[in-house]
Amino acid sequence: MNILSTLTSLAFCSYLYIGFFIFYLNPKSKTNIYFLLACFAFALWSFGYIFIHYNIDFEKSIIWYKIAFTGSSLFEVFLFYFALALCGIYEKIKRKKLFFILTYIIPVILIYKNITECAIIKDYPFGFWFILWMVYGYSYNLISIFLFYQWGKKSNKKRVKKQARMIIIFGLIVIIIGFISETFLVSLNIPSLAPITTLLWIFAVGYSVLKYRFMS
Repeated sequence: MNILSTLTSLAFCSYLYIGFFIFYLNPKSKTNIYFLLACFAFALWSFGYIFIHYNIDFEKSIIWYKIAFTGSSLFEVFLFYFALALCGIYEKIKRKKLFFILTYIIPVILIYKNITECAIIKDYPFGFWFILWMVYGYSYNLISIFLFYQWGKKSNKKRVKKQARMIIIFGLIVIIIGFISETFLVSLNIPSLAPITTLLWIFAVGYSVLKYRFMS
C-alpha cells in the first residue's frame, strides 16, 4: 500500500473515531448528530480514495470513485445542517419541509448520477456534472462558514468567539487546499488529497471540544 493510501486509511479511521467521540458526548443533540453524519460522509469519501490512490487505472477504480463521490456529495449538506443546528437556526426551520427538499435535492441528484453513470468524475474538468458538484459543494461550505461567523459574532461569550474563530480559520484553509487539490493537482494526474487535508478541520473541532467543552 502506498503512502497516500496509508494516510487516507488513517483519515478514514480518524473521521469515524472523532465523529463517534463527539456524538456520545451528547447523543440527543442535533448538532452532534449532524456532525456524526458529516464524519460518516467524510469517512465514505476517504474509503473510496484509499483504493483510488492504490490503483491509478480509471476503469479499475470506477467503483471506488462512485463510493468517494457519494461521500463527497453528502458531507456538504450534513456540514450545512451541522452549522444550522450549532447556530440555533435548525429548530426554527425543522418543520419547513420545502426547505429540506430544496437543500437535499441537488446532492440526491448528484449521488444518483454518480452511482448510475459515474458522471462527476467523467465530466472533469469542464463538464456539467463536475461543475455542478463543485458549485454545490463550495457554495454550501461557504454558507456554513458564514453561519459559523454569525454564531461567533452574535455571542457575548469569549469561549464561543474563540471556537468560531478556530472553526472558520481551519475551515477556510481546508476549502482553499481542497480547491487546489480538486482542480490543479487532479489536472496533473495527482489524485485529490482533500480527503486527507480535510482532517485538519475535524481535528480543530475535536480540539475545541476538549479545550472549551464545545458540543458536550
